[in-house]
Amino acid sequence: MILSNLKLFRFGMLFFILFALIKTSMISQLSPLFWIWVTPLLVIELISWIYPSKKFFQSVGFVLLMYFMFDSLSVFGVPDVSVFEIIEVSMIVILFVNSVFIASTLKVK
Repeated sequence: MILSNLKLFRFGMLFFILFALIKTSMISQLSPLFWIWVTPLLVIELISWIYPSKKFFQSVGFVLLMYFMFDSLSVFGVPDVSVFEIIEVSMIVILFVNSVFIASTLKVK
């Protein structure tokens, strides 16, 4: 069960990174700010393969909360919301719930 949750998290994080890359490249050019924004997600994806632990997934939950706060401004703070923004916030919520669930059920480390 836990192994499938880890696989789901890794796939979801990879899908989220690719979705953000496609969304940003469709809307505008990829700026250095985007690469600063996506670098923690790439590090999270890498560490989830190398050293998955309870503390790591608790920290990932906190980082995803910060991403949620950042993206919720673009969803709830403007009158005309893009479908891409709603999908992005939904993906962040799903990844957050998954990371918290993994942290609570992980038996090793």
